[in-house]
Amino acid sequence: MKKIYALLIALLAFGYTAQAQMFSVTFQVDMQNETVGDTVSVAGNFQAAGGVGNDWTPGAAVLTDGNNDDIYELTVMLPAGNYEYKFLNGAAWGTDEGVPGACATNGNRGLSVSGNTTIPVDCFGACGPCATSVDTVMVTFQVDMSNETAADSVTVAGDWQGDAVGQGWSDWTPGISVLTDGNNDDIYELTVMLPEGTYQYKYINGVAWGLDESVPTACNVNNNRELVVSGPGPIVVPVNCFAGCGVCVPPLPPINVTFRVDMSNEIVNVNGLNVAGSFQNPAWDKDALDMLDGNGDDIYEHTESIVPGEYQFKFFNGGSMDPNDGEFGSIDPGSCAISNGLGGFNRVLDIKGMTNDTILPVFEFNTCQTVATSIVDAQLDGVEAYPNPFSTNATVRLNGYDGMPYSIRLVNVVGQKVWEQNEVTEAEMVIERAGLQTGVYFLEVEKNGAKKTLKLIVE
Repeated sequence: MKKIYALLIALLAFGYTAQAQMFSVTFQVDMQNETVGDTVSVAGNFQAAGGVGNDWTPGAAVLTDGNNDDIYELTVMLPAGNYEYKFLNGAAWGTDEGVPGACATNGNRGLSVSGNTTIPVDCFGACGPCATSVDTVMVTFQVDMSNETAADSVTVAGDWQGDAVGQGWSDWTPGISVLTDGNNDDIYELTVMLPEGTYQYKYINGVAWGLDESVPTACNVNNNRELVVSGPGPIVVPVNCFAGCGVCVPPLPPINVTFRVDMSNEIVNVNGLNVAGSFQNPAWDKDALDMLDGNGDDIYEHTESIVPGEYQFKFFNGGSMDPNDGEFGSIDPGSCAISNGLGGFNRVLDIKGMTNDTILPVFEFNTCQTVATSIVDAQLDGVEAYPNPFSTNATVRLNGYDGMPYSIRLVNVVGQKVWEQNEVTEAEMVIERAGLQTGVYFLEVEKNGAKKTLKLIVE
């Protein structure tokens, strides 16, 4: 009985401690430069912990303006930790702010909670307070379509559309803000009047989502392009190639890219397993590219011919009739993926400048973990590499080596071969750091048709 009482006391103490670790957090946003709709809300990965809906659910965590000063507020109780969020001038995605890169964390706002916190008032879609006076500036958008087969309408959409003077547009609406090419030079343009502020946008080769560009990471803010409008103007946005950063260069011939994913920890949906991304036309077609497991090893593959460039993609366990089929969980930005701005992430396929076919590493579904899938026989069981990680050089050793020749190569995370040595007849081989960049590589040793793959890290 004493043990039972002791356990109850411990549980009560634990509950009290957990309760004591909840802190008051007040979100604030200044909406004075916006035409406010029926709802101002905030969405982020704090919502479930704060009891205001599921994480990243728009419209559930509503802010109010009790004194009509255009400052909308919401107070919740949160445990200590780091969170991300963004404000919405509405209750649905598409009304969310574009967070400027200067104050963005993975395309969102960042928050660290270690005590009672009142977040400083930021202007909606801006870093810091709203400007006391706002000029209206002439802005010209430009996009180079010389590498594309231009549709009947080339358009641009963003969170600036509702602010365009005299247009009556809604933010993030494709097909209504049309660019034209008056002199047939493949540069499409649109001029509008915009209030000063920071905006996000992307070009669309057509009039619907799915035809929009995938903005490369080098000029990507929250998966979009960013525009800072500051008077007096006029402002002419520099010409960027559609889906590129800077001027267009002639595209390279397509190469074959083999996507691979390990489903050994998943139940494959009856509607199949697919890969989809911005490399498709139309983009993100979840029903087009089936992945198959030809040898029953739970590694599913699909090979597609793709023009070299930078793209985004995901694996989908199911088809378009399965709304929750896409990867989401432990794919971390900065590892093998980037934020999609909505609390999720897309994988990155960077094949810029490549001229040879490539086979991508095998990723575990829903993670950035890679899997070694090659056949290994007894002769290669003793392969080791040390030190690992290494900064200057690493030694590869075949313990129990029998003198038969073997080959060894180093492959980066997108499948490019960066170092190779064939017909090796020594038990040890030294790999020099030389021009290898910091990161993760795959060391492949082949002998008599058998293959061993090790992960090798360069510091």
